[in-house]
Amino acid sequence: WINHQQILSYGDSGTGLDVNQMQYPCVIKDGNSYKLWYSGRDVGGTDRIIHCESTNGINWTNFQLSIDVGSEGTWDTFAVYPGSCIKEAGIYKMWYFASDGGTLRIIYCESSNGINFSNFQMVVNIGLEGTYDTIDVNAPSVIIDGSIYKMWYQGNNGVNQRILYCESNDGINWSNFQMVVDISSQGAYDGTGTMNPTVIKDGSIYKMWYGGWDGTNGRVLYCESPNGINWSNFQLAVNIGSQGTYDTNYAFSPS
Repeated sequence: WINHQQILSYGDSGTGLDVNQMQYPCVIKDGNSYKLWYSGRDVGGTDRIIHCESTNGINWTNFQLSIDVGSEGTWDTFAVYPGSCIKEAGIYKMWYFASDGGTLRIIYCESSNGINFSNFQMVVNIGLEGTYDTIDVNAPSVIIDGSIYKMWYQGNNGVNQRILYCESNDGINWSNFQMVVDISSQGAYDGTGTMNPTVIKDGSIYKMWYGGWDGTNGRVLYCESPNGINWSNFQLAVNIGSQGTYDTNYAFSPS
């Protein structure tokens, strides 16, 4: 990867909702525009999902609060973070992760414009895989593969984070839960955690970029798969310090 540059900074929204922190970007190309959702943290420490858009992926405008805490009402009363968004038949479908103050879960919603969302429902609870997701589930990446929705997400069992998989016919009811990227899969930079996946299908190959955690630093790692479940060709993709100023400790949460 080349052309590393900072594109958003604290307070860019002008709303006061992101003056403390900006993280977890989710980006799609929508016609001639890019749409970005990110988590903004305000001075009081509350995380909300903010929307912006761009014609080139670098310069961003039209900042608006998109999903506030409590939008679903039960499982997102403390914090909300964007996970994955796709546009299908004119409808933006988002899977985000949220905290009720103690546990992270994955919630679904949809929108006609990518800003105002409705039909909120919790879709992936803790413990559905059963071994590696007993504490938290978060950071979903969703694609539509034929008629099947496929999700890769981060599971936390209280000791380590691993990347898990599930699938669905409607994007709401999920099954076939399994762990697909274990710790130390790459070997040098993911010995403590494999986290925050983003997946695309490029021809017949699934390609994943994920956050590898070695116990001290986070880096973006790459792998690929013929089926979305069995992964190989693990390698470092974005090291710390690639941009040079703002990524000296963490390069993480790719989209």
